[in-house]
Amino acid sequence: MRIKKIGTPRKHGLTRHPLFLVWTEIKQRCLYQLHRRYGDYGGRGVKICDEWKNDFKVFYDWCILNGYKPGLSIDRYPDNNGDYKPSNCRLANNTQQQRNKRNNHIIEFNGEKLSVIEWSEKIGIPRYQIHNRIRLGWETEKILTT
Repeated sequence: MRIKKIGTPRKHGLTRHPLFLVWTEIKQRCLYQLHRRYGDYGGRGVKICDEWKNDFKVFYDWCILNGYKPGLSIDRYPDNNGDYKPSNCRLANNTQQQRNKRNNHIIEFNGEKLSVIEWSEKIGIPRYQIHNRIRLGWETEKILTT
């Protein structure tokens, strides 16, 4: 049995929840220059909004309301270069996460922005052919319609 110190307010009782570690990691990546991934996040200007930064319970509540379950992780979407904030985040599975990485080649065609793999699945052209056509300097319409 844990004994609570008198006068020590218990904020939320969720420090052992998996989302608490997620929240801590987000803050460290964005705020602490000594974190191993700071260069990919805070060092590039990625921030965490004040409402999440200052209150884990607000972050936790957002996650729960947005369908958190084991196997999902937080993903900055639709702008993977943007900040961690409610309007730019979603809970995503691994496939969604992999398709929303900075190093993916995104092609915009007919008002639609998709990664090479997504275009490959949509139009039935193998992704290696799409990559080859990009390397050869083909125009977007020819890449996706030939």
